[in-house]
Amino acid sequence: MSSCVPPCRLEAGYPSVVYDPADTPPFKMWYNSFVSCMWRPQICSPDRDATALLYAHSEDGILWNKPSNFHFTVLKEEHHIGGGSRGGNVVRMHVFGISVFKDPHETNKSRQFKAFGMLQQPVFEDADQLHQLTNASGGTMVSADGITWSEDTIWPLNIRWDTHHSLFWDEARQTFAVITRGPSPNRRTLALVRSEPGKFSGFGFAEVVATPQRPDDQMHSAQVFPYYGIYLSILTTYDANCTELAPGQSRVRRCQDHARCELAWSADLRTWKRFTTDDRQPLEVPLTFGKLPMEKRDSYEFIPLEKKTYHSNGCFAASPVQLLGQQLRVYFMGVDAPHFQNRRTAFSVAKLRPDGFAGVRPRAGHYISRLVTKPLHISGNTLVITADLATKGFIRVQLLDSQTSVPLQRQSPEQVLCADKNPCTFTSQVALSWRTLAAWEGKSLRLAFELKNATLYTFAFERRDIEHEEHLAWQFATSGWQVARSMLLFIAVTCLPTWYLWKRCRRQLNRSRQQDIHGSIPVGKPAE
Repeated sequence: MSSCVPPCRLEAGYPSVVYDPADTPPFKMWYNSFVSCMWRPQICSPDRDATALLYAHSEDGILWNKPSNFHFTVLKEEHHIGGGSRGGNVVRMHVFGISVFKDPHETNKSRQFKAFGMLQQPVFEDADQLHQLTNASGGTMVSADGITWSEDTIWPLNIRWDTHHSLFWDEARQTFAVITRGPSPNRRTLALVRSEPGKFSGFGFAEVVATPQRPDDQMHSAQVFPYYGIYLSILTTYDANCTELAPGQSRVRRCQDHARCELAWSADLRTWKRFTTDDRQPLEVPLTFGKLPMEKRDSYEFIPLEKKTYHSNGCFAASPVQLLGQQLRVYFMGVDAPHFQNRRTAFSVAKLRPDGFAGVRPRAGHYISRLVTKPLHISGNTLVITADLATKGFIRVQLLDSQTSVPLQRQSPEQVLCADKNPCTFTSQVALSWRTLAAWEGKSLRLAFELKNATLYTFAFERRDIEHEEHLAWQFATSGWQVARSMLLFIAVTCLPTWYLWKRCRRQLNRSRQQDIHGSIPVGKPAE
């Protein structure tokens, strides 16, 4: 989506994507970039060093348009990426790492778009990265349309502002939360910042919540989103494969580094668990935390890098968007070269089935696997699941006593079966109906899942209208009887006359055979 004429350097984009089907256009995207060269004094001068926030929109999320009617005259034609000498689709100059969020609870439309990131770009006189720490500052701003921003507020936080921040609303704590980079200049860490309860203000103490164990497995940034009572993150890790040049030369480093997208999760935003080996977990996470019965297939990467492609060296994702009744989309920026080199940036999309971030399946070589949950509060009268099943695969569900894990005597296992010749995809499929679950609503039980040729993504308790379900069942029974009656009528009309004619022809045939026998000439020795 973005391009530039060397010498220049496009950054990783750090995109934010908002999807609102009630808005026009429904898809909006903001991305961050260097609009001229940075940290490259051998080819750039300080007056051309500039960062910016850029904007694009789309009707379908596939074909994107970059408006060209914004007016910034600070950019030079041969070094900017805005699409015109006046700046094209640049909506804010000298900002960076901006995370944009549309607040669904905001009643004041002039403040419905909120942003967090670097608001005052540092002065770059040479290639020394410490200028990022001493001169940069950041905070928040608001907008009615995502284009014109106001109410800039600087927050004196002890963090690194040169990163991909993640701003979101934390419903559980009733605060705005930001996952950002910690203050360390040597290793990339994750830090948590919260606002005052119910206000887009009061961002105070920054707490480091994830520290890498290894220098080649650092935590560049994380895009966090609430997910069924926990928090998921598209974590960008960084292998720091860089070496300093010889003394006396520029402090720009030579790199063959990579930034990879993977999944991580947390129950409280303070303890994070990755779906990878123990030596790659954050130092803050206990080894006993988050023991999930999961087995990776080919890679722990959520969006794997591919050599000789537009995303061979980096993946920088936005928080996912859910299309109503359709799939999940994860938009990301891919880069095709290491840090501190001229590189192309491409805006891309990865598509997932609903709830398809992670799932459990039988381990390799196992015919059927069994998963038992911890004690759960039965908060509805129906259990629904989201799952993929191969042909003849099934997921069988049984209720267990919360203390003894013994199956309940009154409940036989129920199952979801794929009887189709093609694989089956289920979303919000009923696995235990109200006839089974209603008697246990409000109690604490365990669930036992048996899986054969199946992947289970999510399960949930729902409260369903019993009268409505009974009405549907009656409609099904009535329609079934109507089908049976039609079949009987078809048999009566078509088969019975045929049967009558067949019996008549058979009697006629028997008579003919008797006549032939009595009028025939004997063969052999006659009876005496």
